[in-house]
Amino acid sequence: MQPISQSYPQQQKFTANAAYELRSPLASLLATVEIILRLPPSNQWDILLLLQTVERQGRRLSHLISDLL
Repeated sequence: MQPISQSYPQQQKFTANAAYELRSPLASLLATVEIILRLPPSNQWDILLLLQTVERQGRRLSHLISDLL
């Protein structure tokens, strides 16, 4: 019973860390999308740069999920 009770805090810590690591790039990705949606369509260069940020954050999130699995 002792090993089980000792592993519970470790599981909680892992879950908290995993949630934080997943939320961080997701929040960045969503914030970037909101900015893109507010830009005028004529501002193509800024939109391109922001879309590259979305792609980079999406790949980061995908790698984190793959590492967790």
